[in-house]
Amino acid sequence: ILVQRLAEVIEKAGDCQVILSSSWRRPHHRNRRRLLENRIAHYLGKPFHFHSATPMYREERTAADRLETVGEYVADFCTDSKEKLGLVRVLMLEDFFITPMDGWKCRGHSVASVSAAEQVLLSYAKSALPATSDVRVKVCHCYSEVTCGKLKMQVGTGLTQRLFEEAKSFVSTGTSPCSTDTSETPVLLPPIVPKVIENKVEEPAGFVSTVISAFVPPIGSMVHAF
Repeated sequence: ILVQRLAEVIEKAGDCQVILSSSWRRPHHRNRRRLLENRIAHYLGKPFHFHSATPMYREERTAADRLETVGEYVADFCTDSKEKLGLVRVLMLEDFFITPMDGWKCRGHSVASVSAAEQVLLSYAKSALPATSDVRVKVCHCYSEVTCGKLKMQVGTGLTQRLFEEAKSFVSTGTSPCSTDTSETPVLLPPIVPKVIENKVEEPAGFVSTVISAFVPPIGSMVHAF
């Protein structure tokens, strides 16, 4: 369902470029990238390939690294295309390495909200375009937190229903409901998880793997539990 939602956003955007910025852009993930492209093509009803990817040489370990990488790509794109760009719309779907917006630093800014991340991305785009350019950005922070007892889980949620609606609205009109940082329970979080936590809290050695195995794949690889 998450890939289907992504395909719907791409279709809604019309004439656009879709850039891969996740770790799947790297050569050792080429099979995963190809599979994803095939699934998107299936839902679009026509061939699909990512138009490009952010640079592979950049080492990314933090949320700020990812935002800088995407920001620099946007700036380069705007520089190369500014003569033919009447307007620029940038939609970023990102969990930032499953990181909350808790004040991490990027380009001298404290990123304590989704809107702060959007302002950083906007600054990259505007730095490469004339002052009169119409530029708008939207960040969908695909992230949530769930707390059960003493355990907190950070989850990369993908396009939840709320983010899906916001993304569609943005690519259609250039506007969307105000970005929020309210955590929502992930739609793929099975009811069994709180019970697993209750039963396993005294067994730390196998606890994290037990909790993660309760998630529907591939969500298991998108969970931090501590």
